[in-house]
Amino acid sequence: MAQQALSAQSAARGRFALGIGLSHQIVIEGMFGLSFAKPYSHMREYLAVVAPLVREGMVSHAGDEYRVNVQLNVPGARPCPILLAALAPRMLALTGRAADGTITWMTGPKTIREHTVPRLTKRLRRPAGPGRASWSDFRSP
Repeated sequence: MAQQALSAQSAARGRFALGIGLSHQIVIEGMFGLSFAKPYSHMREYLAVVAPLVREGMVSHAGDEYRVNVQLNVPGARPCPILLAALAPRMLALTGRAADGTITWMTGPKTIREHTVPRLTKRLRRPAGPGRASWSDFRSP
């Protein structure tokens, strides 16, 4: 995913944003045969792998679901924003800590104002910059 995102970012000359989400239980379990038992933990660990690859071009991670030690080099690519589809409080907190924003598809202004924004801003990660995300950013509150 990170390599595809960086390739798209290069082709789009810096105008690409990577949007990721959990999908739905029927797809993950019924179609792909994977467990949907711990969606938050899965996304937290997925971000712990994808974010450093997109932002720094390398990751070394050994977790419960992913064991990844890799470097990427996509000529002409710059890091792209990572947007996480999130509605639940823990997912919004993870978004605030580790992503650049959320995706508000099918969310009305009242929900954004009263639910989404307060939870995102409570957990805003440190300012943008090289190496801004580390494994500690992805741990549960």
